[in-house]
Amino acid sequence: MWQLGGRQQPNWWAKITPYVFFIFLFYLVKYVTAFHQTNSFFVAFLDVGQGDAFVINIPQYGMILVDTGANYQSDYLSAKFFPSPSCNIRTVFITHYDIDHSGGLARLARHCADLQIIDQLSVGDSITFPGGSISALNAKRASESEASKNDQSLILLLEYRSFRALFTGDAGAGVLLEALANKELGKIDVYKVPHHGSIHNHDVRIINLIKPSYCIISVGRNSYGHPSNTVIADLRSSNCQVFRTDLDGTVTLMLY
Repeated sequence: MWQLGGRQQPNWWAKITPYVFFIFLFYLVKYVTAFHQTNSFFVAFLDVGQGDAFVINIPQYGMILVDTGANYQSDYLSAKFFPSPSCNIRTVFITHYDIDHSGGLARLARHCADLQIIDQLSVGDSITFPGGSISALNAKRASESEASKNDQSLILLLEYRSFRALFTGDAGAGVLLEALANKELGKIDVYKVPHHGSIHNHDVRIINLIKPSYCIISVGRNSYGHPSNTVIADLRSSNCQVFRTDLDGTVTLMLY
């Protein structure tokens, strides 16, 4: 047996093996986590500042986005649920075209192939998926003035198994009460508080009708006084657990 003389060369593989193993384990955990997430139902109320953007993950269907926020953040934050940046959105609902609800749509449309955009529905229209549906409780109406534009907001009911959530855009209290009168919902699990918690979109009769368990206020820094202290007090008085994206960040509710 021949043996080379001189100083023995360092075993580089032995030195880097722990680092290679660590990197492999790190990405394995991320992929396992991503697999778990894509196969679990969850709703994530994204922290996009003063705006709305909500991700709904439907097992065996894909991701649905309700509104996009003002810019790229909804795209970025939805990609963060996964190990590598990618478009995970299959369908986007736009409640109305105020910039803080739809500003990120153009980038999403460029980035996501075959994106389904839904912005016009009639009462009772719905899309279905395994285990549930999203349906419209109202229809968009022609805006008579800039002040009434918020009342064009689509009001959407998400139902998945026994879970129900109400997405309200910036709809006014009168529009909400009219929509709820058309369909007696009873108790729901999640109420997306309209218009970032504005007092002008609030009526305690809405809370009494739906008796929500969780109330989500999507809000950022603003000069409008959102959210109203009165709104928050009324929500808490009804035993609804209140979350605010400006204080709590992205709020995720997962159904196991």
